[in-house]
Amino acid sequence: MSLNLKTKKDEIPREFEPISLRIGGINVYSKDSENLNKDLALFSDEINKVFDRHILLSNQNLRYYFKNERALDIPKRLFSVLTGRELRIGNLDRIACESINGKIFFVNFHRKRKKDLISFMEKSLEILLNEQKVDVTQVRNEFFPNQEWNSWITTGYFFSRLIFFGFAYQEDKFTFIINPLIKDAKLQNLKHLYTSIG
Repeated sequence: MSLNLKTKKDEIPREFEPISLRIGGINVYSKDSENLNKDLALFSDEINKVFDRHILLSNQNLRYYFKNERALDIPKRLFSVLTGRELRIGNLDRIACESINGKIFFVNFHRKRKKDLISFMEKSLEILLNEQKVDVTQVRNEFFPNQEWNSWITTGYFFSRLIFFGFAYQEDKFTFIINPLIKDAKLQNLKHLYTSIG
């Protein structure tokens, strides 16, 4: 399986008169319109498949999955362009999270998994309210008992999202603690916040 899209015109064999499509300010080239449309559809289809298995993926892990699980080693610049297109046409969306150092970062989810994501966010906040202090590994084992690839970091993303909302602090790599200001809050009173996704 391969994509024959390029970000440079001279990468297309000389016997073809390449066609281009401008995506996010960058020209993407193919040998003809049929192959251009086929490869764009292939990428969208692969995006759809990967999010059948995963709720959240960073750009880095998404590209890793394509390379190692789907044998699609797409150059970083082209991958960024194609992922941006998936965001613009509404297949993908992103949520903001906050790291232990206060840095805001974004991770991808597929629009078809929005309800699943909200459900996991609700469960994560409920656990935080009940336990006050949570270990990511224990929650991961509850959410994803098969412990598949990306499940630990996905669980971490749920709680990093809660940090972004001001609901939690991160004590260390594995541990999140509740913000004392909401320790007595009711889950239903916070619903309008944690469901604000996409």
